[in-house]
Amino acid sequence: MSCGFVTCGPNEALVVSGCCYSKPLLVPGGRVFVWPFVQQVQKISLNTMTLQVESPTVYTCQGVPISVTGIAQVKIQGQNEEMLSTACEQFLGKSDDEIHDIALVTLEGHQRAIMGSMTVEEIYKDRKKFSKEVFEVASSDLVNMGITVVSYTLKDIRDEEGYLQALGMARTAEVKRDARIGEAEARRDAQIREAIAEEQRMAAQMAYELQAAKTKQRIMEEQMQVKVVERSQEIAVQEQEMMRRERELDATVRRPADAEKFRLEKMAEANKLRLVMEAEAEAEAIKIRGEAEAYSIEARAKAEAEQMAKKAAAWNEYKSAAMIDMMLDTLPKVAAEVAAPLSQAKKITMVSSGNGTIGAEKLTEEVFNIVQRVPDLVKNLTGVDIAKSVHAAYSESVDFGKPQEMDAYRSFLIDFLAGGLSAAIAKTAVAPLERVKLLLQVQHTSKQIRPEQQYKGMIDAFVRIPQETGFLSFYRGNFANVIRYFPTQALNFAFKDKFKAFFLGDVPPDAFWRQFAGNLAAGGAAGATSLLFVYPLDLARTRLAADVGKSEKREFKGITDCILKIFKSDGFFGLYRGFNVSVQGIVIYRATYFGFYDTMKGMLSDPKSTPLYMNFIIAEIVTTMAGIVSYPFDTVRRRMMMQSGRSKADIMYKNTLDCWVKITRNEGPGAFFKGAFSNILRGTGGALVLTLYDTIKDSLGKDYIP
Repeated sequence: MSCGFVTCGPNEALVVSGCCYSKPLLVPGGRVFVWPFVQQVQKISLNTMTLQVESPTVYTCQGVPISVTGIAQVKIQGQNEEMLSTACEQFLGKSDDEIHDIALVTLEGHQRAIMGSMTVEEIYKDRKKFSKEVFEVASSDLVNMGITVVSYTLKDIRDEEGYLQALGMARTAEVKRDARIGEAEARRDAQIREAIAEEQRMAAQMAYELQAAKTKQRIMEEQMQVKVVERSQEIAVQEQEMMRRERELDATVRRPADAEKFRLEKMAEANKLRLVMEAEAEAEAIKIRGEAEAYSIEARAKAEAEQMAKKAAAWNEYKSAAMIDMMLDTLPKVAAEVAAPLSQAKKITMVSSGNGTIGAEKLTEEVFNIVQRVPDLVKNLTGVDIAKSVHAAYSESVDFGKPQEMDAYRSFLIDFLAGGLSAAIAKTAVAPLERVKLLLQVQHTSKQIRPEQQYKGMIDAFVRIPQETGFLSFYRGNFANVIRYFPTQALNFAFKDKFKAFFLGDVPPDAFWRQFAGNLAAGGAAGATSLLFVYPLDLARTRLAADVGKSEKREFKGITDCILKIFKSDGFFGLYRGFNVSVQGIVIYRATYFGFYDTMKGMLSDPKSTPLYMNFIIAEIVTTMAGIVSYPFDTVRRRMMMQSGRSKADIMYKNTLDCWVKITRNEGPGAFFKGAFSNILRGTGGALVLTLYDTIKDSLGKDYIP
C-alpha cells in the first residue's frame, strides 16, 4: 500500500479515498500525501487513445450499402473535475484496453446511425459535414462517461456494388470534354497574343534607337561637368590640408605645454595640503590613543573589582546553588571527554554473539554505561558521593518542618538539570541520524562535497559515510551538539515552565482553548529565548557536521577553531548568520513541540500516573508534527549558516528571502524537505527527551518536595 507522498505524471491522475475524505480526492498530474492503512490511492490514465472506427456494409437512407472507416482521438478529461469524477466511477480499476473497447463500441454505433441518415452523395461529397455530425452526437454521449472526443475524421469510403465508381465515370467524361474545349481556345488565344507581341517589339526597337542618340549627347555634357567639379574639389582639399596642419601644431605643442604647467601647479598645492593634514591627523591620533588607553585601564580595573565583589557575595549567599551550577557545567564536559578517544579512532571493529546490539546503538550504549559509572568511580577513589552531595546541598536551604513547595529558583534548577540530562542522552543516541540529516540539507552549499559526490538519499548516506570517512564520522560534531543541546533543552524546559506560569497563571484548567493557546505561546517564547544564548554553538555544530572528507582536507579542526575562524572572517554578527529564519522556525517548532504535548497530556484523566510507553507515544506524535511543520525553516537556516566564514565570491544567498526564492526556483519545493524522513526518525530523540524529562524531574523532585 502506498504511503507518504505519492506522485504522478501529467498524463495521469491520482484518486485518494478513505479516512478524512467524504468523497474521493482527485489530483491530476501532481502529488498528494497518503496515510497508510486508512487511505487508498489509485491512478487513472489521461493519455489520448486513437480509435479506428469501422462500419462495414451499412445501408444509407437510399438503401445503398457502403463501408466507412473513421479515425477518432479520445481521452479522459482531467481538467474538468466533474468529468474526471464520472470517469473514475466508470473506469477506475479497468485496463486501457477495456476503456478503449467501450469508447470504440460507442463511436461505431453513432457512426452507423449517421450513415443511415445521409445519402451516399452527401457522405462522399461533404465529408466535413459527416465528420461534424458524428463528432457532435458521439461527444454528447461520451461526456456522460467522462470521456472527451478530441477529434474525428473520415478516413475511407468503400462500396462493393460500384455505386461510387458509376458516379465518378460521368464526372470523368465531363472533365475530358472541358479539357478538349479549353485546349482549342488556348491555341487561338496564343496566336492572337503572338501577333500583338511582334507589333509591340517593332515599336520598341524604333524607340530604342531614338533614345540611344539622346543618351549619347547627355553623356558628353555630363563629362564636361565632371571635369569642372574635379577642379573645384582639388582647391577645397588644399584649403583643408592647411587647416589640418594648423590644428596639428595646436594639439602637439601648445596644449601639452599648457597642461604640463597646470599639472605642476596642482601637484605643488596638493603636496603642501597633504603634509599639513598628515601632521594634524598624527597629532589627533596620538591624543585619542592616549585617552582611550587611560579609559580602558580605568574601566577594566573597575569591572574586575565589581566582579570579584559580586562573586564573593554570590558564593556566600548561594552555596547550594553554586555547587549545582558547577555540577551542571561539569557534566557535559565529562561526557565529552569520555567520547573524545572514540572520535580519534580511524577504524572500529565490533564483534557480536548475535544476542545483543551492534553498530551505532551499541557504541552509544557503551558511552552511556561509562558516563553512568563515573559517580561510583569518584566515590570509590575520593569518598565523595556526587548525587548525595548535590541533594544535601540543595536540601540545606529548604525547611522541611512544614509543608511547602519549592521556590522559583530551585524549581528552575530542577527543570534546567532534567532538561539538560535528557537532551544529552537523547542527542547521543540519535547522533548518526542527525549527521545524515544535516549532510542531506547542506550538501548543495558545501565546498567539500562536489556535485557528483552528493548523497542521493538517506540510505546512500548511511552506506557511504562509514566507507569514505569511517564509522565514527557519524559522531563528528556530536560533542558540539551535546554542549549546545544540553543548555538549549535545559533552558527550553526551564523557560517553558516560567512562561507557562506567566501566560496561564489565572486561566482555569477547564478553559481548553485558553490553555492550548497559552501552551503554544509558552513553547514558542521558550524556544526563542534559549536560541539567543546557544545559536553560535548550533552554527558551529552545523559547519562541523557538513565538514566531510579526510582530516587533512577538512576546513575546521574542532568547535573552538570553527567559532574563531567564523568570528575572524565575519565578526560577531557572523556567528548569528541565519538567526532571523532560525527564530521563525524555532518558535513554530517549540510552540508545536511543547504546546501540543502539554495540551495532550492535560487531556488525560490522570497525567501523573500515565504509563511511560503512553508518554512516549504522545511525544513521538508531537515531535513528528513539529518537525514536519518547521522543517522548511530549518533547511533555510542551515543553508544560511553554511555561508558564515566564506568569501563574497562563495556567497550563494544574499539574505533569508533570497535563499527561499533560489531554493524554490533552482531545486524545487521538494528541496525544503530533503532529509525530512531521517529527521522524522531523528525525532525519536526529541520524543525521548520529553519522556526522559518527566522521569528525571520526578526522580530529582521527590527528594526535595515534602
